[in-house]
Amino acid sequence: METLFTTQSLTIGGLVVLLVVALAARYFVQRNQRRVQHQSYGLDHSQAMTDLGNRTRAAAERKERELLGVTSPHVAR
Repeated sequence: METLFTTQSLTIGGLVVLLVVALAARYFVQRNQRRVQHQSYGLDHSQAMTDLGNRTRAAAERKERELLGVTSPHVAR
């Protein structure tokens, strides 16, 4: 009985560790993507985030502008 308890404890503990590692990896990947976007698009990205309030919408708008070859309304040129 004690062997079963130990095996279950190790399995659950391993799954918890795996979950924590996966969440940490996701956090660092997203943080890196935000940093790259901010470095690439600078004020345009920041202003679009403020105006649209959603990172996904801001990225979609930026991709659409890139495809159409339109400059951003958020950058004074």
